[in-house]
Amino acid sequence: MILSDKARFVELLIPILSTSKNICIISHANPDGDAIGSSLGLFHVLSNNERRVNVLMPDRLPEFLRWLPGGADVVIGYDQKAQAAKVLAEADLVICLDFNQLNRVNGLEEGLTKTTAKRILIDHHPEPDDVFALGLSVTSSSSTSELVYDVAEGLGLTTNLSKEAATCIYTGIMTDTGSFSYGIASGRPFAVLAHLMDAGAEKERIHAAVYDSFSEGRMRLMGLCLKDKMVVLPKLRTAYISLTAAEIKQYSNRIGDTEGFVNLPLSIEGIVFTVLFVEREDQIKLSLRSRGNFAANEFAKKHFSGGGHRNAAGGKSTKTLMETIAEFEKLLEGYEKELRNA
Repeated sequence: MILSDKARFVELLIPILSTSKNICIISHANPDGDAIGSSLGLFHVLSNNERRVNVLMPDRLPEFLRWLPGGADVVIGYDQKAQAAKVLAEADLVICLDFNQLNRVNGLEEGLTKTTAKRILIDHHPEPDDVFALGLSVTSSSSTSELVYDVAEGLGLTTNLSKEAATCIYTGIMTDTGSFSYGIASGRPFAVLAHLMDAGAEKERIHAAVYDSFSEGRMRLMGLCLKDKMVVLPKLRTAYISLTAAEIKQYSNRIGDTEGFVNLPLSIEGIVFTVLFVEREDQIKLSLRSRGNFAANEFAKKHFSGGGHRNAAGGKSTKTLMETIAEFEKLLEGYEKELRNA
């Protein structure tokens, strides 16, 4: 049962939580700030002497987010396959955060599919799969982290919210809104942020830890992107950046170092659609961003096995990097009118 009514969701969640003694919180592959912030935030909210709570991620945390309270204790499926399988097998409740399709947990899908535990969803992406015993899906929310706070508030657990929980949830909201520059449809996130700061979240320290702690290699790779790898198509109001595996290796990049690169071309006047192509071992990863009414998620879903939000989406391709780019450029021709009117 998927709900958009937060109060009703909490009402149905309370008896489930009351009988759960071993909870697994899991999020999506290549976890971003919202995935990690919401998961660790909920971990701190729910942890007590009466229940065991584990956070499980398919992939390693980016360097710039590992400092988050509880980050060192996250079970990483990529590195700890046996431990990850054990966590899922022993859980009596699995809470899925920031994704709504089971195939988003690379390498952990079998365990998540076969678990006998109740699967609970808290997410803000559109079109959730009907595979959850109970779900909260609110696409108008700024982030899953904001929804985690809303649920915690409904459970009566925000009155004495810990600094650790506040820090994680604040980080999730901040990163998923580009430091509060997009994805906010009401004043609610700012009210939540005020409460988080009152609970101990230090906004300057969080911002510096996330945005001012990158490696020299990342800065040089960003320079390469802007100088040599950015292609601008003014007629189509589109720009894209592509990075080969060799280029990434050349700069000894850390996990998460390409985060945010897709947004760089949006600073160019007139550009409404940007894509970052990153070459991986077995596929090309696409990150898509748009402005206005051009639906990046629909484009990703239709052509690159992806999805997401209207203005922020992801996709993938099993073709070579050059073939993927050529396909992308050809597809754009059919969207000229939409892009011009975006």
